Amino acid sequence: MENKSSLRCFAIIFVLTAALVLSASCQANGNKQIKSTANLTDPDDIKVFMTVEVIAEKTIRVSFENKSEHTIMYGNPYTLEYCSDGKWYQVPFEKDGPMFTMEGIILGPADAVPNEEGLTLSNTRYDDVRLEGFSKLSKGHYRIVKDVSFMSDDGGPLKSTYYLAAEFDL
Repeated sequence: MENKSSLRCFAIIFVLTAALVLSASCQANGNKQIKSTANLTDPDDIKVFMTVEVIAEKTIRVSFENKSEHTIMYGNPYTLEYCSDGKWYQVPFEKDGPMFTMEGIILGPADAVPNEEGLTLSNTRYDDVRLEGFSKLSKGHYRIVKDVSFMSDDGGPLKSTYYLAAEFDL
């Protein structure tokens, strides 16, 4: 009787272990889709616009235009997502995926006034982004998601952060 109980316990442990191993291998192979959690801001609400142009196989040009009355700041990090059946999913980075430098890129307001040196911050900018760190990007509909922050009027701490997306096809 004790043998049957031990055998049954061993079988249950074996089945559970096999299920865990199979589950982990599916996730490691990237078969699991991670749904987007991006809470996007309507660009018309904040008057900051982002567009994308594909300029090479794995290079896009991301353009910003600040039509607001505030100075904004954004950085290099981004999230890439793809559309499948009308839903957005994150494109996972490879294990050694891209490294982002942490510059703060500043855009002036639409009606910027020159500073003491007579310089005015530009309210437009474009950045070329290499879509590296992804194993393979198949043809499809994508979007890049970036955050932008409004700076306080005295140039001090950031007031608010918003999330913008721009769609494109590869």
